[in-house]
Amino acid sequence: MELFENELIIQGVTITLEFKDTIFVSADQELIIQVLQNLLKNAFASLPQSKRKEVLIKAYEDATWVYLSIEDTLKTKINPFLIK
Repeated sequence: MELFENELIIQGVTITLEFKDTIFVSADQELIIQVLQNLLKNAFASLPQSKRKEVLIKAYEDATWVYLSIEDTLKTKINPFLIK
């Protein structure tokens, strides 16, 4: 979040985090960071159109998978056909 801190302050964005303290993931760290940065940039880009500027980041896990959700107040959706 430090990467976006100035942008968040300028835009007046509130970030809400909902997840346990620690979730372990076996993945390429650089690629995961890049994916998260892109998702957050997309969420922030839609916020100037919104009166309420909030981003909700949720993460949870089950026995097999870790799930991550990033949602902005406009409920921006990613077209599933664009994800391959």
